[in-house]
Amino acid sequence: MFPPVAPRAGEKLCALADIPDGGTWSHLYGAARAIFPVVVARKGAELIAYVNVCPHQFLPLDGYMGEFLTDDGEYLYCMQHGAVFRLNDGVCVAGPCGGRRLLGFNVEVRGEDVVMGRWPDAPARPPADPRDHSPPNRAR
Repeated sequence: MFPPVAPRAGEKLCALADIPDGGTWSHLYGAARAIFPVVVARKGAELIAYVNVCPHQFLPLDGYMGEFLTDDGEYLYCMQHGAVFRLNDGVCVAGPCGGRRLLGFNVEVRGEDVVMGRWPDAPARPPADPRDHSPPNRAR
């Protein structure tokens, strides 16, 4: 399930022309404490979308300055603490949140518009450890 202020599937995010090839587009949905910040990168026909929040300290990658990409255009950069994320999968490859990843979501191109796609399913819970006999939701 997506955050309540996130655009719904099929909702227009922007025009495809708003995202330069090799560049990014960002926007804030909602206001105050209920925001859903997005960044969409474009590499040719491929669009890659993430929630604009660094997993290190949950701050915007760009500090709301609109600068996301490294000079080579292959990585997203967090200007807050220097974390570097692979553009294609959002995995942090350098900086204080090594190994964690950005939260991605699906977008689609419909005509000349970029629209919100289906929100990815939540990851499955790991199987319960059969050795664990403690009652659920109980502190140990």
